[in-house]
Amino acid sequence: MNIEKPRYIIFGAGAIGIPVAGLLAQSDQRVVCVARPAYAEALARGILIKEDGKEWIARSDAVTNAGDLVPESGDVA
Repeated sequence: MNIEKPRYIIFGAGAIGIPVAGLLAQSDQRVVCVARPAYAEALARGILIKEDGKEWIARSDAVTNAGDLVPESGDVA
């Protein structure tokens, strides 16, 4: 049985949304952010996160308008 993972939708890719999206993506979860254009572009390239002496890159799919998302069964916003 092939059950697709839920898709996590993060509204607002800022100081909180970007690390949350990046951590979910690192955990092999499906993630998409609704973000301003500059943040959406940065998420596609990867954003350096520095935390507790460690560094990692946050990446996520992103759209600039929630209307660009096609609703899916199991979406988590």
